[in-house]
Amino acid sequence: MNHKLGERINREIRRRAFAQSDRQQQERQNLRGVEHTLNALHEVTGLARPELKTIADEAMLSFNLRNEKFFSIKNQILIASSSCSCAIFLGWLLFMI
Repeated sequence: MNHKLGERINREIRRRAFAQSDRQQQERQNLRGVEHTLNALHEVTGLARPELKTIADEAMLSFNLRNEKFFSIKNQILIASSSCSCAIFLGWLLFMI
């Protein structure tokens, strides 16, 4: 293999690896921020964690829909899990009344 080509390939591998690492670190920071926000909202509003989690899932989904196709498997799973969570929570509330 040509020496210059090998160097270019190695640089590209390093660039992609660091980019992937940065994306993963940003995602972890975002998730930690969401958890802190949910904890604070639970303390302030008194809303149940499942309800707050459903709200957070719906909010994240609304931002994801702008960047991804609506009918992706990931979005279908988020929509289904959010809907089920809401139904379970409402059923639980009705049962407790």
